[in-house]
Amino acid sequence: MPVGDDPEALSNHGYNVVSAANGRETLEFVSHFKDPISLVVTDVDMPEMGGAELVQALLKRYSDLRVICVLGFSASDLVYEDDVKDCTVFITKPCDVEKILSAKRKILI
Repeated sequence: MPVGDDPEALSNHGYNVVSAANGRETLEFVSHFKDPISLVVTDVDMPEMGGAELVQALLKRYSDLRVICVLGFSASDLVYEDDVKDCTVFITKPCDVEKILSAKRKILI
């Protein structure tokens, strides 16, 4: 099941998860968040604020942030690589829980 269809999918694996509709909503939430954030999973193509802009804004606050960017195409098909240069790892859609957990294991100790 794609994670977008079940926002609690990662919570069921013991993670504290916050779901947001777009980058602006994410930044608003984070501005009130007290705990450290170690991982962000974001779609690259979102309304209002794309994933690249969101990641750059989050990195200003959390310099050691790890980012999983979700793409609707292969990373090798990127036209504007600078737009996603801050992504730690890429995964492609469809994006299920196991795919995210596998990517997380690669980047977080």
